[in-house]
Amino acid sequence: MSALSELDALILREAVHPPLITKNAELTFAEWDAHVTAMYDAIQSIVSGDNVTPYNPLTVYDAASTDVYLKFAGYDSRIWEAIGTFSDVTPTEGINWTQITMAELLPDVLKLAQISAGETGCICIKEVKLEIPTASVLTLNSVPVQLIPAPGAGFAIEVISVSMKMVFNSVAYATNMRLQLLTAGAAREQVEFHTAVLGSASSTFNGISKVSQSGTNLIENAAVNATVGLGDPTAGDSDITIYATYRIITL
Repeated sequence: MSALSELDALILREAVHPPLITKNAELTFAEWDAHVTAMYDAIQSIVSGDNVTPYNPLTVYDAASTDVYLKFAGYDSRIWEAIGTFSDVTPTEGINWTQITMAELLPDVLKLAQISAGETGCICIKEVKLEIPTASVLTLNSVPVQLIPAPGAGFAIEVISVSMKMVFNSVAYATNMRLQLLTAGAAREQVEFHTAVLGSASSTFNGISKVSQSGTNLIENAAVNATVGLGDPTAGDSDITIYATYRIITL
């Protein structure tokens, strides 16, 4: 039985609070002691640092690190979070360390896992699918459609590969058909499809790998948008779907 499940076995004197048992009588010394130890064990299980990587005086801890092992440590059966950058400072509440619970640790670990390659080497690779109706395709130059939101300060988005699927309706797109993935504020696109892809007069499904471009095409904390070069298409009535694979770069 876990420490938390033991709390369900606590006995109340007269209050009613399911699933706890109401005795309607004085508690014995043994019952009271069982209450205190059960609550202590439950709290201990929440704050325990026994399963967190032990504190190492040789490690340089860094509160801003994307490496979970450099931001948290287990010491004296507690979980500690670093404050600032330092080494060889034994965990104790104060300037360099603060004690946290497992519940407080978990969101930080999940966030760090999303932006860190970690041991698998691929945890920051992501995929996205975007369906663009024909009305939006016809204004993609003047009103680009966001494909990937800005990742936040200290990060940038690099598109690895992209595919475009179009189920042809009745009228082919015309004039401006350079479908692109462009980082907001960048001088050059990350990806550009041949005009024959968007301008096809039949259904099409094309994939393309990232193409190197001269000029800046990656920008910190900027979204990636679907757009077309030069101007809006002048005709066309088919919806399109974009599938992209990308990674978040830690700067």
